Amino acid sequence: LAATCTTAIVQDLEMAGEWTLAFTWLEIAEEYQTQTRSWGGLAASYQWHGYLLIAYGMYGEALERLEQAVHYARLSTNRSALAWSWLNLADLSLRIDDPATAQMHSARARTFMEASEDRWGQAMVLGLQGDAAYSAGRYDQAREAYSAAVEVTMAGNPGLAVTLERKLARLASGRGFEAEA
Repeated sequence: LAATCTTAIVQDLEMAGEWTLAFTWLEIAEEYQTQTRSWGGLAASYQWHGYLLIAYGMYGEALERLEQAVHYARLSTNRSALAWSWLNLADLSLRIDDPATAQMHSARARTFMEASEDRWGQAMVLGLQGDAAYSAGRYDQAREAYSAAVEVTMAGNPGLAVTLERKLARLASGRGFEAEA
């Protein structure tokens, strides 16, 4: 219960832009989860911590947390934390210019997102796979991934669909297809 309450505090701090405090409170939640051997909760906290570290540009620390998240997600069979950890690892790999590793992690994440019918997760994975293909110069594959992501999001998250449509327009414009853009 203490870890659950603590993560609610972290959410509020994150939304308020209080990153330093959010990290501190996440570490408190992780300590509670370690003490109570709540491996599934610990996996989720590590995944979230890794995600925030990526957003803050702390890639080395993010990698460490996400690897811990994968370990504890497997230990606890927390498939959601595992899928989101792989998605975050894919994002991290893309940010450090490693599209091949990004593709590998995103393929793993996609399998689990689809199995759990996590439409938001599926859209995020497809968008990231589009980003990885785009950065590797595989423009047809990028277009397919972005289009698939738009299709998935239209049912549940039109706001994300707009972002993905912008990526499709950028892709079309960059390849000389201004009419399509």
